[in-house]
Amino acid sequence: MDSRFEHATQDAYDMMEKIREKSFEELANAKIMILFDTKIRLKGSKVVLGRMMKANDLIRRLTENFSPEGCDYVLFIDKIAWLNMKEKEKIRLVRHELRHCKYNPFAKNPWQIEPHDIEDFEVEVELNKDDIGWAKRVAELVFYIYEQEKEKAEKPAKEQRKRRAA
Repeated sequence: MDSRFEHATQDAYDMMEKIREKSFEELANAKIMILFDTKIRLKGSKVVLGRMMKANDLIRRLTENFSPEGCDYVLFIDKIAWLNMKEKEKIRLVRHELRHCKYNPFAKNPWQIEPHDIEDFEVEVELNKDDIGWAKRVAELVFYIYEQEKEKAEKPAKEQRKRRAA
């Protein structure tokens, strides 16, 4: 059985670091593991391209090989999306997900999750005004690719049932 999640490639980490250095100084010490999700994830009828999760004690323990104290966050990115996005779209996705990370030095666990302030983040809407439909376009492409893969996987089974019926 194949695992649903794979460790992200170095290019994903390199991109995240560039974005973090440029726009998210408060996250300089956050340990963020990136995993590719190899199966489609839907929220309602929308394809989820990425999501940020704050690590709990179990995740910290399971990620001690990533960092001695484990990770603070796990960034999940749809693998099909990552492989089919242009660099600018990848930057937009990673930057959006990093906006969910918030550092609160007064909290017991200073690493927090920040919800959207609108359906997106106002600042992301402004930064993406040159291509406001980028995420929807990528999500539609990802959905189409998953559907094609599903049809390919089902085709041999259908042909085998036809042969048995004949």
